[in-house]
Amino acid sequence: MFFLQYIVNDPTSVNEQNHPFYSKKFPENHNLVFIIGTSHVGQLNSTFINEEISSRFSNYEVYNLAHFKDNPQRREPYLDKILEFNPTIVFYGISHREFKQNSESNQNIILNFQNGFSEILSPEKFGFESINPKFNTLQIIRSFLDIPSMSIDDKMYDAYAPFFWYERPQTLISNEESLLRDDALITIDEYKIGDPTHNNQVNVFKNIIQKLQDNNVKVVIFTTPLNHHYLNLIDKNEITTFNMILDEISNEFNVDVYDFTEKYEELSIWMNPTHISYNKNAIIVSQDIANMIIQEIQE
Repeated sequence: MFFLQYIVNDPTSVNEQNHPFYSKKFPENHNLVFIIGTSHVGQLNSTFINEEISSRFSNYEVYNLAHFKDNPQRREPYLDKILEFNPTIVFYGISHREFKQNSESNQNIILNFQNGFSEILSPEKFGFESINPKFNTLQIIRSFLDIPSMSIDDKMYDAYAPFFWYERPQTLISNEESLLRDDALITIDEYKIGDPTHNNQVNVFKNIIQKLQDNNVKVVIFTTPLNHHYLNLIDKNEITTFNMILDEISNEFNVDVYDFTEKYEELSIWMNPTHISYNKNAIIVSQDIANMIIQEIQE
């Protein structure tokens, strides 16, 4: 099963290196605002956010550059491409999950089969960044049986989120029962920050902020929302460590940090416990992000 996953490309991967967005031309008097982050950020309604900003500031345009499975180490190689646009502000959406320390493991490999399997047959050892069993299995079934009805729904795109796409499940709002069954709650213990001083994701995150500021780009950090089921299960020490990291970065680099982690935890806006839905009923989050951008532009 492990090797079978590699006959199908991960459908969430994006060939960002040669993406046409990077050849896009903007008027010289344009002020570009970029939002970057993982799929948590990608679920925002980017067109709505841009309209909110451009209606108040006609020479501003907002693009959401989020992509699936982003983290500081994966983002850093594309920083020069972002800087070529001379953005005015970069808003970086982050969660404790993006500071996962991949190399850290405190469990005995013999006593934990899952960890042992991952260690022996890790995707990186075979030249792959990751696998996506859910999406790949659906594609394999569709290919073998040639049944269109079993395929993944057609992708939808937001004009202001060039590296992201949406399928029907991403637009639905899950009920409480579905949220409680979600895989995010089962895998919650996989995301350990460990010692921040020896966490490479944290160090790279700092490097990104420093480089943006060195190029006269204003940087603003915001934390991405989590559902109450996730917040109830997560190790409180992880949240404490995460907040400590952001406080340190805020002081070191003099950047504003907006905290949205718990703001919407009880609302019925969730696709799963870590992602809001790309749905009109979840527009409150995109509205708050737009308000944040407006506030930072005015300062």
